[in-house]
Amino acid sequence: MNEAHILPSIKDGQPRGLKFYGIRPSSLPGLLGLKNGDLLTRLNGVPIDGEGGPSIAEAVVRLIQDRNHPIIRMSIERKGQPMELAIDVAALQDAEAGPAPMPD
Repeated sequence: MNEAHILPSIKDGQPRGLKFYGIRPSSLPGLLGLKNGDLLTRLNGVPIDGEGGPSIAEAVVRLIQDRNHPIIRMSIERKGQPMELAIDVAALQDAEAGPAPMPD
């Protein structure tokens, strides 16, 4: 993913989630509302505390691209404060496609 640097976050020897850095404004993480330094801890209620940051990041991208899951809920920590984000994936995909052409 060239849209952001995603690294596993470890505290006291335990994985805590994925930390995002270098997010480009028009990138997928940026469109999802993530900011530099955010720590993604849960995705749709599932803790992201296992090993294998890149494979988890790839799974996140696949989930986002799947129209069968219209709302994605992310638990993050931003500047040490827990936050919940809910993203309507269909609306994001429609926005990426751009406005519909006007009929003649």
